[in-house]
Amino acid sequence: MIKNTTEGKEVPIGVNKRMSADSGCMPPEERREAVLEFMADHGIALPPKAIFRGMKTEMGIHFSYRTVQTILSELEEKGLVARVNKAALDDGDIEPIPKDEAGRRAYYMITMDGRREVNDS
Repeated sequence: MIKNTTEGKEVPIGVNKRMSADSGCMPPEERREAVLEFMADHGIALPPKAIFRGMKTEMGIHFSYRTVQTILSELEEKGLVARVNKAALDDGDIEPIPKDEAGRRAYYMITMDGRREVNDS
């Protein structure tokens, strides 16, 4: 709940929080599926921290930000998500970041293969 500062009362913020039943024990494969499902549900390019925070808020995940980063790297290697240039997004363009620019900060976006994976599971 968030306090409405003008009236001093608590009001819901409209987030459908599905509490995770894993208590921190979600198997790695389920974590990977949860990240991919979250990205498919949102369909926009997001930075890793926003993905982590969104999953905490909406899904009640109990795994760490570092775990989300690791999963994103694994999903990228499998072609299920792509790292995209965040500056190009300002112009409405989706521009993949070349592999030789691996250290560059990026946003992640689900690929068509990633969407198929979600739909098949």
